[in-house]
Amino acid sequence: MELKFIPLFLFGVLVMYLGQTRLISEAGLISLRAAMCPQIFSSVILGIDSLASRTLVSVAISHSWCSDIKTTIMPALGHSTKLFDTIQTNRRCLLWVLILAMGVGVFATFLYTIYMGYVNGAANYGGIFRGMR
Repeated sequence: MELKFIPLFLFGVLVMYLGQTRLISEAGLISLRAAMCPQIFSSVILGIDSLASRTLVSVAISHSWCSDIKTTIMPALGHSTKLFDTIQTNRRCLLWVLILAMGVGVFATFLYTIYMGYVNGAANYGGIFRGMR
């Protein structure tokens, strides 16, 4: 990405993540899709004509981690802080439980992705993302 694009993009990411996390935590929703993604926000403000092709490619690739709130950990952390408020004992020890759970989740996802790559073919994963076998 170009240097002029990065601060605006990161500002959009921060606003989107914090806003969606707060909405999900306070409303009790499972997930929420952003009304405007930071990629579009930044591209509209700077103008697509003024961006280099490498920036546009990086913007297109970033939709996988930045468009869907299910791919981030912030809503889960928002819910966990609300749960921590109900516990009256030592809450600091719960931080290590949370870190362990995140580590186990990342490791399990890693192993499952490799397993599914061997079962369905890593080049295209069969039809796993289309819901077909």
